[in-house]
Amino acid sequence: MSGIINFLRNPTAIIGKLFYFGGEGLDESTFGLHNHYFDCSKPDAQPYSCDECDVGAAYSDGSFVMEEGDDVYNISEVENAILEYYNKIAPEDRDTSAYRPFRWKTISNSSSKTKYKTVKMFLDKDDDVWYLLAELKQPNMGSSNYIEKLRKHFEED
Repeated sequence: MSGIINFLRNPTAIIGKLFYFGGEGLDESTFGLHNHYFDCSKPDAQPYSCDECDVGAAYSDGSFVMEEGDDVYNISEVENAILEYYNKIAPEDRDTSAYRPFRWKTISNSSSKTKYKTVKMFLDKDDDVWYLLAELKQPNMGSSNYIEKLRKHFEED
């Protein structure tokens, strides 16, 4: 209970969302992946389930990030942690290690039609997209998020 009270006392702004694609290739169907987050009226929907976009990228279940994305409170922490893990920490015998070096590619559009201003794609040596980090134009204190966290904590047990 004290953890929830401390969480409510010290709210932190959500400044972005992390999505996992797990090695979707940047080909004709995924080349404009960033446009989904800048132009679409449903930028939080996964591109494969969006009826407005022609982007073919699909959600992959091989990560801690769920289909609806993961709230991000510190962009540089997420960038650095993922980069360090995939390039240095992950064991050499892991299948993802063969795709090193990984890097972040940043595309910005501060006048986008959506709530996002920057998209950072985590790419491998073959330009396949593993993660996408979408940065909000305005941080979101997520007040409704607190209600949802309380609901999940107390009602789903």
